[in-house]
Amino acid sequence: MLLALTHLCFPRARRHTRKFFELSYYNPETGEYCSGWNDAWMVSYWIVVFTGLRASVMDYILTPLAKKGGVKTERDQIRFSEQAWLVVYYLFFWTLGLVSS
Repeated sequence: MLLALTHLCFPRARRHTRKFFELSYYNPETGEYCSGWNDAWMVSYWIVVFTGLRASVMDYILTPLAKKGGVKTERDQIRFSEQAWLVVYYLFFWTLGLVSS
């Protein structure tokens, strides 16, 4: 979150933060991108974002939902939240794939 706010609020810092949000190797002759080492920064950023999103959804939405549903043991609550996260994740990206195709 801090990195995204820095990128948005401080234009002079964008030369450093741009590699986390944009693909780096654009070829204007072909109009395509190729892969390179600076792409690892963007991949690392999105790994951290999705890991944080998964943890927060599981902790603050799915585990309380399991408790309300009557799941008693902590082990079963964790199992429920992990499986429910997979359902949420696949439903979202499956739908996104259908819409963008």
